[in-house]
Amino acid sequence: MKDVVEKFRNILSSLMFNHVFYGLLLKRLRVVYINDENMPPCGVNKREIILSPKFFRYNNCVQQYILAHEAMHVALSHPERMRRFAERFKILNINVLFNVVADGKINDVLDEEFECAPDGRITISRVAMLLDIDVETLRKLSVEEILLRAIKKGSKMAVKIDEIVSEPTNDISPETGKGQCEKSGKKVVVLNEGDREIEKAKDDKELEKIKKKILAEVLVSSKSIGRAPLGVERIVSGMLKPKVDWRRIIKSAMEKALGNDVRKTWSRSSRKNPDYPAKYTIGVNKVIILADTSGSISQKQLRQYIGEIFSISKIARKIIVVPWDVEAYKEIVVRSRADIRKVRVGLRGGGGTLIHDALKKALDIMSNGDIVVILSDYYIGDLYGGGV
Repeated sequence: MKDVVEKFRNILSSLMFNHVFYGLLLKRLRVVYINDENMPPCGVNKREIILSPKFFRYNNCVQQYILAHEAMHVALSHPERMRRFAERFKILNINVLFNVVADGKINDVLDEEFECAPDGRITISRVAMLLDIDVETLRKLSVEEILLRAIKKGSKMAVKIDEIVSEPTNDISPETGKGQCEKSGKKVVVLNEGDREIEKAKDDKELEKIKKKILAEVLVSSKSIGRAPLGVERIVSGMLKPKVDWRRIIKSAMEKALGNDVRKTWSRSSRKNPDYPAKYTIGVNKVIILADTSGSISQKQLRQYIGEIFSISKIARKIIVVPWDVEAYKEIVVRSRADIRKVRVGLRGGGGTLIHDALKKALDIMSNGDIVVILSDYYIGDLYGGGV
């Protein structure tokens, strides 16, 4: 058994070196080994990853992929979510389909990062074909949202499922269709302890909360060194972040901040009552915008930044945009809406996410009455560090 433990440690070291996000995530999860040739290579239950002798017959590269895949299943609470969904919709093979869709979404992200993958894995294009939903839509929706859409469309969801899962692969978790693997009282060797919080969780609600916390911490850690996979945030963000209209929130906050200073003037009369002076709002002199341009910020998010900056330019006399990732870059001055084109070409970055230098620059250039706006996804490595 010592040999198995040593082999696992070597695989974990390789994963940590090549794909730090998945290495850090796996380190936080419990991994066990059962010496049973009748078991599939790997599987999960809601608290741990389970490996069998078959897992160790793959090459190191494929082993890394498999561990990353199973770690995402556990961290994203797929076993718990699948059980709840199956209880709500008592449809034949719904648990199988949940697992197939979850596999496709996870593998879509892993295929962008890993050089090799297990043969016969579930791909997102196969899921798209099965459910008659385009790939881009699948990427945007959660597993539950995808299945709800399929149910509403009246898709014959059992069709082709047997074809998809006929080959034993590392995608379909043990006890095919259940999406989870139980140890059934067999002798277990612990390969990685993981966080004790997971073991101590009293119920599914507490367990999912702990997993969200772990995901957030791992994502921040990997982003801080510029090693967060670009695709992983697409699949994680729906679990970590509430779906709010951030554009509306920012607009509301700006209106409150910029619209409080109301004065009266006798140079013109009130439109509602000519006997009273007109009211006017004193605009802010300067808005400093700290724009997160780290590697995980997508082109779509950058375009949203520009749209928000354009909206603010209608109110503020002067805008100073400071792009930042692990450092603060040269500021971009916007005095008119025509200057927005300078922002489009001046946003640079692409590294990790540390805000200290950007905040320091904001303090250096701000005056009384200025407003500072931070545009970011807030996965910031030094958010709780000294001086921030």
